[in-house]
Amino acid sequence: MDIHQIRKAIIAHVAASAFKITPHHLEKTITETHSLDKPRTKALLKDLVAQGELEYAYEFGSCLEKDINKKRRASQLTLALF
Repeated sequence: MDIHQIRKAIIAHVAASAFKITPHHLEKTITETHSLDKPRTKALLKDLVAQGELEYAYEFGSCLEKDINKKRRASQLTLALF
């Protein structure tokens, strides 16, 4: 499985989850499911957060969620720059 398929699988897993997913739980799941080492898994999650695909939520502890406001925030940032 290439990195793009893994990224899509991670986003789908987070979006389909009925429960909040902690970063630690998601890292462990990715490492076991896709046979990635821990540093590469962490880098992949950081990249997904940096690109706005996932976001951290701090409701009753930290968890990762699919970012539903990605497009809106990009337009707000554009307006803030001008």
